Amino acid sequence: TKFDNALAYFENNGCAMCVVAGDLTQTGLYRRTVESDASTTYSDEAQFVKYKEICDKHIIPVYELMGNHESYYSMPIANNLDKMETYTGKGALSYTATQGNDLFILCGQPRGSMVMSDEDFAWLTETLEANTDKRCFVFVHSYIEEDSGDPGDHRENSVFDDGNWGSEKTTAFVDLLKQYENV
Repeated sequence: TKFDNALAYFENNGCAMCVVAGDLTQTGLYRRTVESDASTTYSDEAQFVKYKEICDKHIIPVYELMGNHESYYSMPIANNLDKMETYTGKGALSYTATQGNDLFILCGQPRGSMVMSDEDFAWLTETLEANTDKRCFVFVHSYIEEDSGDPGDHRENSVFDDGNWGSEKTTAFVDLLKQYENV
């Protein structure tokens, strides 16, 4: 209901687009019948069906990226890109959207403990280099640094700072963004 209301609000106020930075669902494409038993997974696409229904009833374009909820229980979302295309219209984990002269770069999270793959990091580097003449807005699911993204301090774990993704990759990611004044 809140997502539906938000899209209606954005449309009513002339917003050109909406970006959802991950966790489109609570359970991704899989649920456990018993929370403590990792071996009892089954496909459950009901939440994605509802997400698509809400997006389809609005005219505002919605650009989304996959968060850790879409790859719950060690189910890599990259293995389900065909299903992502069915429910979001996007068949890639990372992609761009253009609005005027601004480029929105959405970097989906391939697994719960990985901000992006090495291939997507290379793609991000190439994309930034090719678009130095535009303002670039980079979206990832996890907050990057302590002072970024969540003024209410409601965040839980960041894949960047909890040791999952690795300090070398985190430093490389932050350094990449810092080298472009247009980002």
